[in-house]
Amino acid sequence: MDNTTVVSQSDKPSSTATHSGKNSSKDTSFASRSRKGAPPVQKTPITGRNFMLKSLQRKGFSESVAQTMCDSRAGNTYRQYAVYFERWQTYCDQGQIHPRHPNVKQVLAFLDTFKKELSFSSISTAKAALSAFITLDGKPLGQNRYVNQYMTGLAKSLPRAPKYEEIWDPQIVLDFLRKWSPAKLLNLYQLTLKTAILILLVTAQRPQILGKLNLEQMRHAKRTFTFTVTSNLKHQRGYAPATVIQLKAFPADRRLCVENYVRAYIARTKDLRQVQDLFITTTKPHGKASMATISRWVKTGLQLAGINTKTFGPGSTRAAVANKAYDHGVPVETILKKACWARESTFTKWYKKEVKIKVPDFQSVILSQKKS
Repeated sequence: MDNTTVVSQSDKPSSTATHSGKNSSKDTSFASRSRKGAPPVQKTPITGRNFMLKSLQRKGFSESVAQTMCDSRAGNTYRQYAVYFERWQTYCDQGQIHPRHPNVKQVLAFLDTFKKELSFSSISTAKAALSAFITLDGKPLGQNRYVNQYMTGLAKSLPRAPKYEEIWDPQIVLDFLRKWSPAKLLNLYQLTLKTAILILLVTAQRPQILGKLNLEQMRHAKRTFTFTVTSNLKHQRGYAPATVIQLKAFPADRRLCVENYVRAYIARTKDLRQVQDLFITTTKPHGKASMATISRWVKTGLQLAGINTKTFGPGSTRAAVANKAYDHGVPVETILKKACWARESTFTKWYKKEVKIKVPDFQSVILSQKKS
């Protein structure tokens, strides 16, 4: 949250906050201005992580301890929170509210401003962002009974729905990838896209995994690449064992053999790479590929294959292959383990979809000379 600002004043809460979120003219809290004639209060732009860091330090934690506590959240989480930190800051400035010491009425009034524009999931993220540094009556914001009552009512008035009603057929993408072969005839960009998408299809992992694969934590034996991922992934909480990703050879069709394409990709990038991360940028100086770049690769590959990327994002590969596996009789337990889902209900409620198969037009079948 690079453009979020915090006023450098005392953290003492205001005792004159009203239901409307505005304090009296005598208020001396966060948003109140200095005495007449005094120089304006300086605002210091900080990032989302620093916002959390300073909040913890103000509670008496040392910088070292606060830094470690901040590490409990992933960088992507701070990026998700950033927009809500900024909106909260603006809301506090306009309503003369202390950003770290509001009352429950002010918090709920803020969350209510999103009701007509955001989904329940997004408002839950906004609540989580505030819960990260706000306490109400000595307890985290998320444990306040009024906040919980509001969120329960919100869940009923804004029912959550799966992101997709149907999912694309992986065969469409596989048929396209077959055309991009052999590996030696592909340029670096094509080779990168194909390798990345093949990994996602055979692992049922989020695109996040592509940025975690590292050559220093890789073994290659018996035509299988084994990557050990030691950093936490999105589905993991707290301390978690390392995630092991295996990419096995597929002799039945070398055009779709992930082991073959990973091997070709590593050989192609050997003299280009400046880092040990598996995926590097396709342009100089060929550094580590960011998650934004990786997501763009996957989206481009899906789009070239004919997938509607306005509806289906890079993460939809997970649901697509899970449904294909389920429809072909793979046990649910195997699918859950592969995709890192803790419960069968997670798959059946949010990811189990009708696979969108292109049905031939009746007239086209009748008039066509080829057997469909």
